[in-house]
Amino acid sequence: MKQEDYDKYSEDLLNAVMEFNGLFADYVKQMDVGLWGRAVDYAKEYAKSNTVSFNYSNEKTSKQVLNNTISQTIFIKELSDEIEITRETYLTFFETNKELSVMEIQNKWLEENKTTEKDPFGYEEDITLFIDCEHKFTFSVFDEDDWLAYTNIVVCCVIDPDFQQEYKSILLERFTEKSDLYKHYIICMEEQNGEE
Repeated sequence: MKQEDYDKYSEDLLNAVMEFNGLFADYVKQMDVGLWGRAVDYAKEYAKSNTVSFNYSNEKTSKQVLNNTISQTIFIKELSDEIEITRETYLTFFETNKELSVMEIQNKWLEENKTTEKDPFGYEEDITLFIDCEHKFTFSVFDEDDWLAYTNIVVCCVIDPDFQQEYKSILLERFTEKSDLYKHYIICMEEQNGEE
């Protein structure tokens, strides 16, 4: 196996293992939070590594998310994926229930997903954390996928319009107004605000 193929395989394997473990842990936490807590304590106690320390908490904090470049990248990717999956799920749900009025569809969504009008999609906590991390992400190491994921998250930060406006400045520090990413962000914001 060529070195570049091995590196790619190693990266894919790490991502797959992390995603599997994250989904597994989230499911256990939803089903039995007590068992989840004991499992975390057990894993922290017996996982062995000479170079890695485990800081696993039930509550995510700004400090934990910004602990290092890897945790920043994982946070952005996971939140971006969550938003995209939820968006697709909602569009399918809306289409499936199109015989109902918009209000009825929204109420049915809230009831079936056990969310609230304030946080209908269930990710406001992560969005708030994301906003609190403003400017502390290591933009210098972002690749194209990181920028796109970050941009798509900012579009969802409707709870803080000022943050959305400030992000234009962040983009323009690194891109031009003619760049695809900047134009993508402006189009998304115009659609969100109902502008032509």
